[in-house]
Amino acid sequence: MSRPDRSDYASLFDNVTDRKLLQTVALIDRLPNRGAVDELLNPIRPRLQQLKPPRPLTLRRLLTFPLEELLVPAVAWRPGSQRLSRDLLGAIQEAVIGGLDPALRGDIEQRLAGHTMRDKAMLQTAGKRLWPAAAAALSATLPANSGGGDGRGRNRRQQLEVAAELLRVGPVLAGLFLALPEKPLRQVDEAQLKRIGRFLQELEEAGGQALALGAEALGLRLGDAAAMLRVLQHAGDGKASALRLSAASDAGRRVVTELEDSAEQLRRAGRQPATALAAEVVQLVGTLSALEAAPADLPVDRASLKQIAHKTAKAVESHLQNVVFGEVLDGFRALAAPDIDEEAILAVEAAARAARKLGAAGRQLGLKGQIDLVVKTALDDYRRALIRTGSSDDDEERVMDQLRIVEIVFGADAAAELLLARQPRTLAKSA
Repeated sequence: MSRPDRSDYASLFDNVTDRKLLQTVALIDRLPNRGAVDELLNPIRPRLQQLKPPRPLTLRRLLTFPLEELLVPAVAWRPGSQRLSRDLLGAIQEAVIGGLDPALRGDIEQRLAGHTMRDKAMLQTAGKRLWPAAAAALSATLPANSGGGDGRGRNRRQQLEVAAELLRVGPVLAGLFLALPEKPLRQVDEAQLKRIGRFLQELEEAGGQALALGAEALGLRLGDAAAMLRVLQHAGDGKASALRLSAASDAGRRVVTELEDSAEQLRRAGRQPATALAAEVVQLVGTLSALEAAPADLPVDRASLKQIAHKTAKAVESHLQNVVFGEVLDGFRALAAPDIDEEAILAVEAAARAARKLGAAGRQLGLKGQIDLVVKTALDDYRRALIRTGSSDDDEERVMDQLRIVEIVFGADAAAELLLARQPRTLAKSA
């Protein structure tokens, strides 16, 4: 029997039910060597976070826990960032496992058997033994830092150093993250703020790099860069040390730089799937809005934020036009076909909802007039593409599918208008 490749598994994740997805993930979890198959989970990780399947607590998964918040897809990694490319995760795991004391490794694996990632006590207890040893093992593999070498080598070393530091403070990270509610945690109560203050104090005692990386991971856990900067300044006894204030200032500069990069990528991006585009825009606009609405003492360059918001707004307007006059309109026309299937209908609806999110993001950026103009202009094209003839039940069902798209993108009033405009013809045919 030939060994399956990635293409054999790819279709398992296309429009599958929650039940089938969980069964497939459980199958992958049982593979002795997940290899490239594990990469197929990357697009559905947000969905898995919602479903929260009981994942086995393995040595590799325990090893990854302190790194998880800062892991990003390879395409999202940027030199100089405090992130880890997920593509490097396998190499980190191999380097650590190969460098661990065999007796320690065997004992930890034996203790983990039968437990899942929901077993927080076991995760933290075993992690306290594993993570410091893993940090030492990974640090031992780092090449000498001569200051030379090519960019790829420097980038790799930078990420390995980040991973080693995160593992070193893994017990501190786990102590907080296992106690906090699931992300995004946008509202922090007084008890949580005190706990975060103790967390930052422990990181500060571990050194400046530990504080910077821990704060970055905390910001991603909170789901809000503005919240991360505020807790750096105010968590604990309300009086931040010079080191924490410096870390907040550095983090503020990094946040603005990353927003600038994201806005520029959005501006340069060509046509792409509406759902992916909307997710990117919603995250970018949400961060911008949170920073702009934050207290005045937040260490961010507000003039730069305004420029980023302006660039983002122009990009959103352009992408909205492409989506409304392109992907959604093409799908709307396809709904008129007699052999359209449920999967295709759902895809058009998803694109329509993405268009609506783009419009909402544009209005949030102050583009209400421009967004309204795009929507008003596009409606005529949809009106012309609406099914005009046919009197069968199938015809009427396809019309309702089309009107559902109109309702999502243009609103219920527009859908009702098109429905009423069609009624005289429908009544005439039935007479």
